[in-house]
Amino acid sequence: MERGLERTNLALHLADIFRSLTSQRLDVAFKTMQEIQRSKADKVVVIEMFHVKSYEETYMLDKSYPTTVRIFHV
Repeated sequence: MERGLERTNLALHLADIFRSLTSQRLDVAFKTMQEIQRSKADKVVVIEMFHVKSYEETYMLDKSYPTTVRIFHV
C-alpha cells in the first residue's frame, strides 16, 4: 500500500510542477527528481507531459495555429 501512496504523491508532485512552470524549468525539475531518474515508466510520462506543455505554449503564442498535432515516436 505504501508503494501506491508513494506513486500517487509523485504523480501529484509532477502535476503541480507541470501546471506551474515553463518548459525550461520543467526540464531542470525533472532532471533533479530521483524518482523519475529511477523509473523508465515515469520518464515516458514526463516526455508526454513535455509534449502537452510544448503544444500549450505554442498555442498561447499563436492561437491561429491548427489544433491538431500528431507526435510520432521512433
